Amino acid sequence: MHQFVRHASVELKQEYEDWGILFNTETNQGIVVNLVGMMIWEALGEGNDLAGITASLKNEFEDVPETLAEDVLEFLGELIQAGVVLG
Repeated sequence: MHQFVRHASVELKQEYEDWGILFNTETNQGIVVNLVGMMIWEALGEGNDLAGITASLKNEFEDVPETLAEDVLEFLGELIQAGVVLG
Protein backbone atom coordinates (compact mmCIF):
# COMPACT_ATOMS: atom_id res chain seq x y z
CA MET A 1 0.00 0.00 0.00
CA HIS A 2 1.20 3.51 -0.81
CA GLN A 3 2.53 5.42 2.20
CA PHE A 4 1.87 9.11 2.81
CA VAL A 5 4.12 11.18 5.08
CA ARG A 6 3.52 14.50 6.79
CA HIS A 7 5.92 17.25 5.73
CA ALA A 8 8.31 17.87 8.64
CA SER A 9 7.82 21.65 8.64
CA VAL A 10 4.02 21.50 8.86
CA GLU A 11 2.22 21.84 12.19
CA LEU A 12 -1.44 21.46 13.05
CA LYS A 13 -2.68 24.55 14.84
CA GLN A 14 -6.04 23.57 16.24
CA GLU A 15 -8.21 26.66 16.43
CA TYR A 16 -11.45 25.13 17.65
CA GLU A 17 -12.69 21.66 18.46
CA ASP A 18 -13.83 21.05 14.90
CA TRP A 19 -11.26 22.85 12.73
CA GLY A 20 -7.63 23.81 12.54
CA ILE A 21 -4.87 25.04 10.25
CA LEU A 22 -2.06 22.98 8.76
CA PHE A 23 0.67 25.60 8.85
CA ASN A 24 3.94 25.28 6.95
CA THR A 25 6.61 27.04 9.01
CA GLU A 26 8.98 27.24 6.02
CA THR A 27 6.57 28.97 3.66
CA ASN A 28 4.30 30.67 6.22
CA GLN A 29 1.29 29.27 4.37
CA GLY A 30 -1.55 27.27 5.78
CA ILE A 31 -4.70 25.46 4.83
CA VAL A 32 -7.84 25.14 6.91
CA VAL A 33 -9.03 21.63 7.71
CA ASN A 34 -12.16 20.38 9.44
CA LEU A 35 -12.38 17.75 12.18
CA VAL A 36 -12.02 14.86 9.74
CA GLY A 37 -9.02 16.56 8.14
CA MET A 38 -7.41 16.91 11.58
CA MET A 39 -8.08 13.23 12.28
CA ILE A 40 -6.47 12.26 8.97
CA TRP A 41 -3.46 14.44 9.84
CA GLU A 42 -3.09 12.72 13.21
CA ALA A 43 -3.44 9.28 11.60
CA LEU A 44 -0.65 10.17 9.17
CA GLY A 45 1.53 11.11 12.13
CA GLU A 46 0.95 7.65 13.56
CA GLY A 47 2.30 6.12 10.34
CA ASN A 48 -1.04 4.94 8.99
CA ASP A 49 -1.52 4.17 5.32
CA LEU A 50 -4.82 4.65 3.48
CA ALA A 51 -6.30 1.47 4.95
CA GLY A 52 -5.32 2.51 8.48
CA ILE A 53 -6.74 5.99 8.03
CA THR A 54 -10.08 4.74 6.76
CA ALA A 55 -10.25 2.14 9.55
CA SER A 56 -9.68 4.81 12.20
CA LEU A 57 -12.40 7.00 10.69
CA LYS A 58 -14.82 4.06 10.58
CA ASN A 59 -14.10 3.43 14.26
CA GLU A 60 -14.77 7.06 15.12
CA PHE A 61 -17.94 7.66 13.12
CA GLU A 62 -21.04 5.50 12.88
CA ASP A 63 -22.20 6.46 9.41
CA VAL A 64 -19.45 6.76 6.80
CA PRO A 65 -19.98 6.93 3.04
CA GLU A 66 -19.18 3.94 0.86
CA THR A 67 -16.72 6.21 -0.94
CA LEU A 68 -14.68 6.87 2.22
CA ALA A 69 -11.40 5.49 0.85
CA GLU A 70 -11.78 7.48 -2.37
CA ASP A 71 -12.68 10.62 -0.41
CA VAL A 72 -9.63 10.24 1.85
CA LEU A 73 -7.40 9.62 -1.15
CA GLU A 74 -8.75 12.75 -2.85
CA PHE A 75 -8.09 14.78 0.32
CA LEU A 76 -4.56 13.39 0.56
CA GLY A 77 -4.04 14.47 -3.05
CA GLU A 78 -5.08 17.99 -2.10
CA LEU A 79 -2.62 17.92 0.82
CA ILE A 80 0.14 16.77 -1.53
CA GLN A 81 -0.65 19.62 -3.93
CA ALA A 82 -0.59 22.06 -1.00
CA GLY A 83 2.84 20.75 -0.01
CA VAL A 84 1.89 19.57 3.47
CA VAL A 85 2.05 15.82 2.71
CA LEU A 86 4.61 13.84 0.76
CA GLY A 87 3.27 10.88 -1.13
